[in-house]
Amino acid sequence: MKRSVWILVAFLLVSGLKTGFSQQRMDEIVLRQSQPMYFDEINWAKGDTTTQFTFLFKISHDYLSFVNRESTGKPPVYHAEMNLSLEVYFNDSTIKRFNQTFISDQSELSVTRNRFEFIQGEITWSDSKRPVRYVVDITDLGNNKSIFKAPRKVQFRKKHNSWFDSAWIGTVKNGVITPANLGKNIPYGSESTVFLAVKDSIQLEKTSIKLLQKPIDDDEFESMPDSFNVTAGKITTLNYSSASAAFLVKGLEIHLPLKDLDAGQYAITLTSAGVTDTVAFLIYWLNMPFSLYDLDLATRTMKYLAPEADYDKLNSGSSRKRIEFFRKYWKNLDPTPKTPYNELMAEYFRRVDFSFATYQSTRDPGWRTDRGKIYILNGEPDTRKRVTPPNQPPQEIWTYSKLNRVFVFADTDGKGDFRLVKSK
Repeated sequence: MKRSVWILVAFLLVSGLKTGFSQQRMDEIVLRQSQPMYFDEINWAKGDTTTQFTFLFKISHDYLSFVNRESTGKPPVYHAEMNLSLEVYFNDSTIKRFNQTFISDQSELSVTRNRFEFIQGEITWSDSKRPVRYVVDITDLGNNKSIFKAPRKVQFRKKHNSWFDSAWIGTVKNGVITPANLGKNIPYGSESTVFLAVKDSIQLEKTSIKLLQKPIDDDEFESMPDSFNVTAGKITTLNYSSASAAFLVKGLEIHLPLKDLDAGQYAITLTSAGVTDTVAFLIYWLNMPFSLYDLDLATRTMKYLAPEADYDKLNSGSSRKRIEFFRKYWKNLDPTPKTPYNELMAEYFRRVDFSFATYQSTRDPGWRTDRGKIYILNGEPDTRKRVTPPNQPPQEIWTYSKLNRVFVFADTDGKGDFRLVKSK
């Protein structure tokens, strides 16, 4: 799957720019971003007076405790259970409550530790009343620990245009709709689309649709140039089918020029009879390296790659200018400039992440240590050997066969801070 290299822009707006590039900062980013969790809701008109509501969730395995339930000698089955409690509140103060257990069984231990493997599901119900908010409470039944310290509250936005119920992101294939279940997010390069659940087709004919983007360092969306064409397909009836529900839905696909859009924050506006609704979404890089979540951290760790003049531009001036130069710099190095995925940039910051996690010392964050530097520049060595020569400190010997290079690091102060003492 293609991924955009420019998701940095989107997340800088979320994370903030007044940050450092220390080991502590990196640890904070990893802690905050390492456990993805998504919630979504879809409303479908079901007749003139009733609406079908679907609440979806996707929660990283990192949140759950997996236990092998098989006896010794049998292939392992790692089992996790979570309970989802959903309270739906209405304007008339009535409440609907749902309580459901979801299970994940895995045969590979690595899958249970993968933050991009999820336990997912949905709860569906029908009602003539419109909910105003819902409260979610999730408990890991393996250790009876609440995943949320407090209930999660989400407001259902009132629609100004009466012709559609809700916006949904996912794929349409062979007359079947499948939600992305990523909280109104579109992975860049995917075949996902924005789908509008339609109630009334009369007003739709007089509705204008525009694409907006939120620029760097700006709180407001701006209209995209006309060259970024957004079109609406025909109203069609599709099948929604899942383990817990199956029904027909009437809707409209919005065709977006995804191949031409960088990752970032976008919206489409639907204007009819002088009123406008806005449907916001994010095009993003799902497994983006952690070091790209912070502008200072990303640019400072380019010290080993960027020439001095470029390095100064990356780390001085306004955030807008720094990000623009960051984009230009990596675009010039892109080995596949006609595709949205910059393999070189992704690999560089993947190595930065690994160095932070593996090579920190008592004095420096991982990327600034000698082992971190060599790893960032050269990647994983072909061989890595730990030796303790007589009357000498412990050493690590890294060999890069294809590069015909050998690097020797020594723990000269006995604190585990291996320094480069020889290279050839």
